[in-house]
Amino acid sequence: MTFSEKLIFLMQLTFTTNKQLATAIKVDPSFISLLRTARRNVPKNSVHIKAMATYFAKKCEGNYQRMALSEAMGRKYLQIQMDTNQLAAILFEWMTDGREQVAQFLHTFESFSFEDENAVTDNIAPVETQKDSPGTRSFAYYGNEGKRGAFNAFTQYLLSLNAGGGTVLFSTDESPEWLLEDQAYLARLQEQMLLLLNKGYRIRRIAAPVYTTEQAFDSLSQLMPLYLTGQMESYYYPYLRDNVYRRTIVALPNVASIVSTSIGEQRISRATVFTQDKRLTNALAEEFNDFLDKCRPMMTTYSTVGNSDELLRCILNFERDPGNRIQQSTSLSAITSPSKLIQLAAETLSPQESAAIVDSLDSAQALFKRRLADYEVIDVHSFATAEEVRTGSVPLGVAYLRQSAPICYTPETYVMHLKCILTYMKQYENYHAVLRRRDKSIHAMLVKDGRQVLLLRPGTPLTVFEITQPYIAEACREYLTRQIKTTLSPAMQRQETMSQIYQLIQELERG
Repeated sequence: MTFSEKLIFLMQLTFTTNKQLATAIKVDPSFISLLRTARRNVPKNSVHIKAMATYFAKKCEGNYQRMALSEAMGRKYLQIQMDTNQLAAILFEWMTDGREQVAQFLHTFESFSFEDENAVTDNIAPVETQKDSPGTRSFAYYGNEGKRGAFNAFTQYLLSLNAGGGTVLFSTDESPEWLLEDQAYLARLQEQMLLLLNKGYRIRRIAAPVYTTEQAFDSLSQLMPLYLTGQMESYYYPYLRDNVYRRTIVALPNVASIVSTSIGEQRISRATVFTQDKRLTNALAEEFNDFLDKCRPMMTTYSTVGNSDELLRCILNFERDPGNRIQQSTSLSAITSPSKLIQLAAETLSPQESAAIVDSLDSAQALFKRRLADYEVIDVHSFATAEEVRTGSVPLGVAYLRQSAPICYTPETYVMHLKCILTYMKQYENYHAVLRRRDKSIHAMLVKDGRQVLLLRPGTPLTVFEITQPYIAEACREYLTRQIKTTLSPAMQRQETMSQIYQLIQELERG
């Protein structure tokens, strides 16, 4: 169920009108109407959802209502003796289910495209500035509008330089209010950043702390265009921070920088300094790098264009890292592809590329088999019907090749791959295959122990996001686990999957 469907269900169950709910959580009734009709996304302010959960918990005191809630949530019976606070916590968890954020992000990840790569941003009107002192080339900007002006001055200055290139260092944990209160400016700033990347700059970012799955995916979605260029890398600080002293640093060493500070939940910026002073800029860059030394990689982007060797190394590193894993493919999984199929797919490439890819995938498969001795793998395959395979419209599971057009299975090669999956199931007790019917809602991803994720964006070129941010990794693991939830025992699930595979092989071999 989507958030809007859950809200409608709860309101109908408790006979609540838009006006009654709006009064209870102190919003306008039109806000509730927009949520019910899905014309507005899940509220970013969790206070509203907590208030809703508390309201509905107080209204769901009857046995019939508790039974209806149990069925809708897929939970065991919610006893009528359960106190209101406990039920409110359960409702809040259900209404903010992280799977929806995962599904929404995956859809954005796979469907995003640059509508106009050559778009030029409009200049933002200059904001009143104040020089600190003659000759310093430093300017102070005030308020949230001033902070927008400082960022505009920084990006416009970099775009005006004849020589592009270099790595822009970016870190902030200040309130994002200065961005969120002006959506038009946010869009223009994103365009300006893309122009900087097109000019040859790179971005190295230390992400702000996130405390919910929603925050983590919101951050990823907002920066999606920058990540997809492959010229942005992100890091995160893995420990708790005091949330009192907050800092923003943006610096291009030897060129220019921005710096500002705030305290606690301060939402209005007091002063933001933009400077072209090299000494101050380099001092801020050093401060950034001191912080970076204490951080861990959060997001790295790979593509078959430009850095295909790095993409292959990423796949090998994923296989080298021990741990249980769950993965989902948009076809039959690449890691279980027969070696003949890998070689066949590589024949259209240059000899050098073909050898590199075949060797890398052979090594990955050897590591995969070695790990199966100690760690469990749940491999969710997206299977096609015999008719679909015969039409030549089912792409190969081997997706790591630099192809101008997708290579598709024949009935013979599909059977070959299915038999290879059966071999894995018979030889490795820790290998668990699951079959799902192919459809557009299935996304390709690999998750290891809820701590590392590879998101695969199919197409030409293939793009892979490697994510180690804990909230996102755990949300993706939970998302995949719930997609294949079954009442069957592991032994019965294995038997059912093998029966499905045998049946499909027979259909394909009958011709």
